[in-house]
Amino acid sequence: MKLPASRQELLCNLRDRHRQFRVEAATIRASLYRRTAEVGHAHRMPIDAATVLVDLILWNTMILQFAAAGPGDAGSPFYSREAMLDRFCRLTHGFRRDFNGSSLHRLHELTRLGQERVVSSVARHTDAALFAPSGAGAGTLGGQLQILTCMAYANGLSKLRAWKQAV
Repeated sequence: MKLPASRQELLCNLRDRHRQFRVEAATIRASLYRRTAEVGHAHRMPIDAATVLVDLILWNTMILQFAAAGPGDAGSPFYSREAMLDRFCRLTHGFRRDFNGSSLHRLHELTRLGQERVVSSVARHTDAALFAPSGAGAGTLGGQLQILTCMAYANGLSKLRAWKQAV
C-alpha cells in the first residue's frame, strides 16, 4: 500500500475505500441482512451483514476520534495499531448490542454519516499537520489514518463478500 503524500491524496483514498464498501453494502437485501452465516477459513465465525455494518460504524468512530486527536497524539501508545485493535475487540460486543434492533436503512445511514464525518475531520487538517516533514510515512497522522481505514474497510469488505456467498 502506497501511503499518501498530501491531504488531497489521503481524502481521495478514504473516499475510495468508503465508496467500495457502500457499493457492496448497497446490494444487501433487507430480507437477509440479519441472516447468520459462518464465514472464515481457519476459524469459522457466525456473522450477518448487520454485524459487518455495526463493526464499520465502530471503526468510523475510532478513526474519527484519532483524526480529532490531531498530529500531536499520532505516536501515542493509545493510538497504536495494537491498542486500537484491542479497543475494537473490547467495544464490539457493546456496539453490536446497542444496534441490535436497527433497521438496514439505519445502519446504512449511520455508516454513511460516520464516513462523512471522518472525511470532514481529515479535510480540516493541513498537509503539515497530516504529514510530518521527516517522511516517517506510517508514523504520521495521515499515514496512520490511511492504514487504519484500509485495514478496517478491507476486513469489512472481505467479511461482507464472504457472508453474501454463504447466504
